[in-house]
Amino acid sequence: MNTRSVLPFRINVVASLVVLTLVTCSFAFGQSGSASSTTSTATPPISWIDKDTGHRVTRLTDQHGSRGLYFNATVFTPDGKQMAYIANGSIYVVDLQTRKSTLLASGFVTAAVVSRSASLIYYMKSHDPRVFVADIATGGLKQIAVLPAKATINTINSDGTLLAGQYINEDDSEFQRISVASGIKPSKKARERARFDAHLHMVLFTIDLRTSVVTPILHTTDWLNHVQFSPTDPTLLMYCHEGPWNEVERIWTIRADGTNNTLVHKRSLEMKRETAGHEFWDPDGKTIWYDLQAPKGQKFFLASYNTETGEQRRYQMDRSQWSIHFNGDLKSGVFCGDGASWFGAASSPDGQWIELYHPLLTGSSDSTVNGQFRNGVIKSERLVNLSDQDYTDEPNVHLSPDHKYVIFTSNMFGPNYVFAVEVAKAAGATVSAGNTHIFSPSTAVSNETDPVTTIQVVDQANLPLTNALVIVKSLDTGRQVGQYTTGQDGRTSPIVLDKDLHRITIVCPDGTCGNTVKELHTAPFAGNVIIQALASSVGQSYVATSKVTRIVVRDSNGNALPRIEVLVRTADAAQEQWYTTGPDGSVSVTLPADPSIISAFVKWIPHVFKLASTCDSTAPAKSDGIKCMQVDSMVVLTIQRP
Repeated sequence: MNTRSVLPFRINVVASLVVLTLVTCSFAFGQSGSASSTTSTATPPISWIDKDTGHRVTRLTDQHGSRGLYFNATVFTPDGKQMAYIANGSIYVVDLQTRKSTLLASGFVTAAVVSRSASLIYYMKSHDPRVFVADIATGGLKQIAVLPAKATINTINSDGTLLAGQYINEDDSEFQRISVASGIKPSKKARERARFDAHLHMVLFTIDLRTSVVTPILHTTDWLNHVQFSPTDPTLLMYCHEGPWNEVERIWTIRADGTNNTLVHKRSLEMKRETAGHEFWDPDGKTIWYDLQAPKGQKFFLASYNTETGEQRRYQMDRSQWSIHFNGDLKSGVFCGDGASWFGAASSPDGQWIELYHPLLTGSSDSTVNGQFRNGVIKSERLVNLSDQDYTDEPNVHLSPDHKYVIFTSNMFGPNYVFAVEVAKAAGATVSAGNTHIFSPSTAVSNETDPVTTIQVVDQANLPLTNALVIVKSLDTGRQVGQYTTGQDGRTSPIVLDKDLHRITIVCPDGTCGNTVKELHTAPFAGNVIIQALASSVGQSYVATSKVTRIVVRDSNGNALPRIEVLVRTADAAQEQWYTTGPDGSVSVTLPADPSIISAFVKWIPHVFKLASTCDSTAPAKSDGIKCMQVDSMVVLTIQRP
């Protein structure tokens, strides 16, 4: 335990209440009908013209919380007239012209696969190993197969004879032992890290829809995901090795009989943090597209690989053009993307947008460990302003079969709905300047280097501390970023920090000061971060307390917010405990000391406060930026929505 003197706990309240209030902007429409900031639960308009882009947007679904399928899934019926989506755990199809929705199957659906050759959707339910099929035309439902435990279906082949998916071996006793280590923020990234490190035995399989026979075709301890049949070749599958993209050889193809297991893109070991992922098939069934960053967060490409000829292409884009997911069609030259959030791999300096792309070859070529590739650039056009989108729910774009619409999920009005934006600009619409952009190598200068941080350690007199040990740990992944020693100016060497929550631990030389722990709560950090080391205080420690405090999490309308992660800890994180609010938005916690630190993770964004029996309102703001709140019968912690 780190040593530091604190006051004994002195909160004489039987049950203190801490209320987290989400501050949001009210929803309003201007004369043009464009949406402004909102978290309202009122149903958004059916149609409007985006004032910033001049493109018409139409709401396709009526249910609060409705969402489209994943960006690389087959979502359209063979005639291209209807699209599958999920709402309230049920499968629906919506007519793209009339907006009429039809319920097909209900009951906590976890997987939905639309056939490319017939008006059918195959699906599975939560904690149910059976596979069902729904007939879109008749509404009929039928069980067709039973899978091993922990299995799911992902895709169907072009002639409708095989389904494919993956499962964790049901005899693998390690499955239930995956957990996130104590002290790690329970984010999606932390859970994925734990799953990746587990190396569970997995099986890639097919189901013969004529016989219902399940056939394993690949056994591995790599994490299998994103299984996708070629849209035209009924025997060709693509899948990925899931995990941190810069640590895996991700994109693979394999034949449906288990032969010809082939790596599509090999990472260059000479390049720092090269990543390839979010792979998807072109409608031609032989071209694979993927997001390539070489290196991560610096140079961005929409890359392709032709499985028949081996031809490779790389269309470069700048940071403001990049999207989390892409989709499109090489023959038409029309692609789309769902933009990037402020906390994504490459947060855009120009906001969040649904984008339209046109890949343009430049005529030059280069080569890497993967062989020769043709160079190109991206021409982009903004279609929808998503400034109010919370990207913890991803838009997952799809290009309609007739190339007239980009379809996406958005929570820009509060709950999720599915929307379609017209590729053609609305007649007579005016748009903001700079709505289109073509990548130019001269604009890529800012992408050449990662933003770097230095940590400078100073003593109580603000003089540099030499030879202090600085330990940097990501609380998102639980992994240590590195250990550094300060120089004569008290600074570390440059550090590249991803957009995580980081814990900085300062170990002072020869006991010249007390060990110090700080956290960086807002990302990204660049430049110099000054941390003042604590005064030496040997032999003292935190005084434990048995005070129980009830934390109630509510939104600005007074509604209880369940499943909010709350971290309660001492200032130096020597003692800490995770809690989760229940169905009523509340949880009882034990404060470990006075003061205690409360971190509430709303949409995985940390909001940090200090709870103390006494707060000095006249004291200058601390360097850690944590607001002190005096515990009383009620403490209201106000959180601004990012």
